[in-house]
Amino acid sequence: MQRVLRLLTVVVSLPLIFIVLALFGAVLAGSHSGLSGDRVHKIGLVRSPLRYDFLLPATPDTLKRFAFSKRAGVPLNHPAVEWLMVGWSARGSAEPGMDMGFVAFWRGFVGDSAIMRIDVTGHLEPMKGLTFIDLSDAQLQALLDTIEAGFRRNDAGGFISVDPVSSGQTAAVFEATGRFHFGHTGNAWVGETLRAAGLEFGFWTPIPQSVALSLYWFAHDQPVH
Repeated sequence: MQRVLRLLTVVVSLPLIFIVLALFGAVLAGSHSGLSGDRVHKIGLVRSPLRYDFLLPATPDTLKRFAFSKRAGVPLNHPAVEWLMVGWSARGSAEPGMDMGFVAFWRGFVGDSAIMRIDVTGHLEPMKGLTFIDLSDAQLQALLDTIEAGFRRNDAGGFISVDPVSSGQTAAVFEATGRFHFGHTGNAWVGETLRAAGLEFGFWTPIPQSVALSLYWFAHDQPVH
């Protein structure tokens, strides 16, 4: 009986320890590129139940960088498009019927290959989980370079589509570099990408609560007007 109680204590304690460490990592600044300058560009972060994704302004430069996604069906040229939404996550999350399933969760926990998802959206209304960050020219370019480098290439240098846009949808999925696991999630990738762009941010942000806390702690969170 004592062994069972000890096992239950461990099972209950491990997630709590993970959450505490994840929040602690959000308020300790990690090393960053040090890029600075007048912050004249705005990007967004949008929160879903499991992760944050980037919102990139649909400028000519951004559309040119991600023009490859048009071949997978992403409607970049639609006149209503104002933002590109890009996120890094586990391969299992892109497989039909596995988004919230146990198999996808387990593969993500122990390790899974990574994918990058691209979507588009139009005008954004104020909503919970949406925040904006101002970047300088150098910071924006570094952010876009880091995101673009996160896409895996084939031997010919082309981007590898996993799941093209299907009927009624606008998002496409591509193979990504790196490997997804419980310590290196899409939220941790967001923090790494922001630090690569020169922003002070938590050194480890594996859960959405970590990203939200780090945005607040380092005064990056801006209300939507």
